[in-house]
Formats: sequence, structure tokens, C-alpha cells
Amino acid sequence: MEPLEYIRQGLDKLKHEGQQLPFDREDMRLEFFGLLYDVLNNYYYSATFFELTKYLGTDKILFSKDFLTEHLKRVTEIGAYDVLWASYRNNINRSVIVDTWSVFEFCITIISLHVLDESEQEELKLEKYLQIVDSIKGIIIPEKSSSKLKKQFSTDHLSHVSINRKCDKLFKKVGKNYQRDLVADRQFLTFFGKYRNSMHSNYIYYGKDFEFAFKGVKFQFIDKDVVTNNVQFGITYNFELAMELKDIFKELTTKLNFKNKIPYPVEDAP
Repeated sequence: MEPLEYIRQGLDKLKHEGQQLPFDREDMRLEFFGLLYDVLNNYYYSATFFELTKYLGTDKILFSKDFLTEHLKRVTEIGAYDVLWASYRNNINRSVIVDTWSVFEFCITIISLHVLDESEQEELKLEKYLQIVDSIKGIIIPEKSSSKLKKQFSTDHLSHVSINRKCDKLFKKVGKNYQRDLVADRQFLTFFGKYRNSMHSNYIYYGKDFEFAFKGVKFQFIDKDVVTNNVQFGITYNFELAMELKDIFKELTTKLNFKNKIPYPVEDAP
């Protein structure tokens, strides 16, 4: 199937899938699908324009001479120069990965605030402090010093807690009801997070060496080096990454035993 048509049909399926979910309107478990659709639909627009740049400046597409003349001249450079073509391709690929992960993080955080009880949330916010206490167990810490450590090594809000740790708490809530391969899905989330983070440093990765393969593409993450993959992929690949993330989110949130509505945090948000 032609790549743009593949994405277009995938968007239609995504919209239909969201409409079939058993959640109230504006529930965050449903909002995720709308937010993701918005990101991927904009990616579809960008990918369509990207394909169009191949024909701009040729006799296949004609414009009135006075129609945005100078601007169209600049746009035709995308298809004419390899470096500009690669730059624009990287830009839309980077955008869809960063925005897709941001939607996932946002929705998981809001869901965690409602689904996790107070003690579970506190444990997440105090993880660094608890690790310090555990590493020096046997040593008596004065109450005043302990309070200072707790203040310094705790977070005020779940939005500042690692997304993978929040997911782990939710996975634990779901337990055996989770029907997908939990080990593989956790690995995928680790990959997606690392891939997204590398984009904030111009694809240079910082951290423990890591590799991951998905649909025939193998990624190598080497500390202080550019992220590499074994084969070049087309415009449908990042769309498929987003769909895999969607499938994990759907399995996780539909299997949570939580019947109340999880509202969008700001009522008048767009």
C-alpha cells in the first residue's frame, strides 16, 4: 500500500477505535486517542507536503506567477537539495516522536493521579529519598537531617516522576489481567523514551548502552554517540511506533479496575 494511504487509513482506524472505548466523554483514557489523532493527523499533513516537495519546481504543479512567488521558490529547495530534504524529513520525524511521547506521558500522569492511592503516589515521589535511606540502613539519621534529605530528594508532583515508574505502578494494578507481553512492552517503553530523549540532544544518546529492534529496524544507543539504526525507514515507520504505543496504552487503561471518570485537568482547555 502507498505510504500516505497507509497512514490515512490508519488514522481512520484510530478514530473508530477511540469511539468504541467504554469511557465517558472527556475521560483521559479516551482523550488520549483524540490527542494522539491530532498529533498523527498533523504528521500526515506534513508527510503529504513532504511528498509534494518532489514535484514543486517541475511542470507537474503550476502556480500563478504572483502566488507566493518568493516563498514557493524557497520551498522548492527542499526537493532540489539532499541536505534540505534530509533536514525536513528529520524535522517531521522528530516532531511526531516527541509529540506522541508527550501525549502518552501527560495522559499517564493524569490517570496515575486518580488511579493510584495516596501511599502509592507518595512512594513514587519519595523514591530517591527511600533509595538513600536503604543504602545507608543501619546508620541512624537525626530527624532534622532526615527531613532535609526528604525535602531535597523528593518531588512535589507526579509529573516530575519518571514515566516508566508510573507505568510500572499501573502495570502492577492491572496484574494478570494484562494480556500483552509485559516484558516486551516495558522494553518498548524504555526504547521509546530513550529515542525521544536523544532527540533533545540532536540524536546524541547519553546513558547506558542499549539496543532495541522493532519491525526489522535495529537501533543502537551508545553513550555519547549518535543513535544509529541498521536500515533506513520510510514515513510509515514512526506512525507504526505511535500505534504500538497506543496499543500498550489501550491494554493498560482498559484493564485497570477503575470505574470513575478521569477528567481532563483543566475544564476549559482546548
